[in-house]
Amino acid sequence: MQSNFIIMRSFSFFFLFILVSIGINAQNCTNAVSNTIFQQQYALVAAQNSDQNKLNTAIAFSAINCLSSNQVQLIAGLFSNDSYRLEFCKLSYTNIVDKPNFYPVYDSFSTFSAAFQLHDYIALFNTPLPTTPTIPDPKPAVPPVGISFPGYDYPSYEGYNGPSGCSTPISETDFKLLAQSVNTYTTDDEKMAQAAILLKDKCISMAQAMKLASLFQMEVKALAFLKNQFGGVYDQNNYPAVTQCFGHLPYQNDWNLFCSGYLTPPAPVVTCDVDEAKFKTMLKNIDNANFAKDQLNVVNNLNKHHCFYTAQVKRILDEFSFPADKLSAAKTLYEKCLDKEKYYTLRKEFTFPVYQEEFDQLIK
Repeated sequence: MQSNFIIMRSFSFFFLFILVSIGINAQNCTNAVSNTIFQQQYALVAAQNSDQNKLNTAIAFSAINCLSSNQVQLIAGLFSNDSYRLEFCKLSYTNIVDKPNFYPVYDSFSTFSAAFQLHDYIALFNTPLPTTPTIPDPKPAVPPVGISFPGYDYPSYEGYNGPSGCSTPISETDFKLLAQSVNTYTTDDEKMAQAAILLKDKCISMAQAMKLASLFQMEVKALAFLKNQFGGVYDQNNYPAVTQCFGHLPYQNDWNLFCSGYLTPPAPVVTCDVDEAKFKTMLKNIDNANFAKDQLNVVNNLNKHHCFYTAQVKRILDEFSFPADKLSAAKTLYEKCLDKEKYYTLRKEFTFPVYQEEFDQLIK
């Protein structure tokens, strides 16, 4: 019992010492500790056998050294539990040299709640102290009012098996925290920026996207937000429901056109034209066929996997002796011709009016 008391007392003294050290050594940091020293201390923290020991070692280092946001993020990643990760980030924030670059540190957390606790701590840390005493408000504190969303017919992602931009949407609990954080900002641009930070590498449902869009004052901003976030939506095929967010038809049409284009990739470009060397080999194969019907079979097979320009079609027609066979070959090659607008020039290959008329019907 006495040994436990001694351990607890030592543990308390250690943290008291650390907190005092932070207060004494807090400095206006401009340069982060060198990479060599950081790597040595990083390895030392990583070698500890528990989160508590890692926290003790990490705080002892950060209390007397200036760190970059990236260095804090790397050390935070060594903890297995968000509670220790949170304490380290809070106690290290004072000596960070690039506080505007601190946002990626939030990605170290496995839960939204811990990330929001750090966000609130930093917001409080950066709030300047009042220059004059504040008179207490005699009225009882009013708890914050939750966000209410429009009564849309929100789509459900349960049982969804269509195209998806991510694996599993975030929980409703995490979503409410996220939405409240976005809604604390006043302008649409600020909300857009905050949403982009919080949704980085996160998955949401179409219903959650609609609810976030409803927080914007201008429909054009809501449309821009939805387009930017569409790649991170789980049930993308539920996009028609989003038109409820827009009172103006042009925005509804713009949204539907964007989504349909996003979900329907363009047809692959097929290169079927034939270079001169390969084309000469094809002509030789046609010429080597003994009879006209065999020549036509060669042309049919070539046409399955290749396409030709009008000038090349003319050279193929020259391989045939009879106008009827020339016309059959011309009919076969017409559909895949790469410059059909010039196909009419082949009419002169047929001297008899009956074949000319049939050729005219082909290109009409």
